Amino acid sequence: EVDADLAARVRSILTFMLNTLIEASFEKNTSKVDTVIKLLEYERELRTILDATEGLPQAKVHVELLEYGTLEAIAEALRRWRYHVLHLSCHATRGRLILEHEDGAVREVSAAELIETLRASDAMPPVVVLAGCQTGLSEIRSAGAATGEKPEPASDSEPTPVEVLPSIAQALTESGVACVIAMQEAVSDRYATELAGAFYRHLAGDDLPAAGVAL
Repeated sequence: EVDADLAARVRSILTFMLNTLIEASFEKNTSKVDTVIKLLEYERELRTILDATEGLPQAKVHVELLEYGTLEAIAEALRRWRYHVLHLSCHATRGRLILEHEDGAVREVSAAELIETLRASDAMPPVVVLAGCQTGLSEIRSAGAATGEKPEPASDSEPTPVEVLPSIAQALTESGVACVIAMQEAVSDRYATELAGAFYRHLAGDDLPAAGVAL
């Protein structure tokens, strides 16, 4: 049985996509079509995860879809249920997750900000799935970038000094998350969806699920 609130949120996504397609056809606006395509990929990933857990008793599994992709919403959800798995499906770059503010504006979130949010919830999940590109790659930036300083090379023949920061995945494991699933390269939405389906089907079908074995 699917949670009623989850079902209502899925219906709202589908209604939004339909209305957007209608608007796009009248306005001949291809950007709105692109928006719907991205949402369809998102809905497909969600459907795959729900299918993997379908039929399991609610006492064993509870899936919650967050309406807003904000750090505040994530913290609130973790405080409510103390989830075993946090699945973040979003765009990403090296060292940054692309989430959102409460008004829907884009928010680039660093590993440190995510970790602070998880710790503040007092419910650090043992498994975090980062379904975003390059979440397993280290961040490389100019030395002193965090302070705004820009060091000069010792000579014209020497490169500007750089510093290598841990990937989001590495930072999470170092902060106490037992298992982190992340991407080493740019991946397609279809790949991320198929990986999520295989992963959750294994967890759902095992009496003693182990995230590492599921991979």
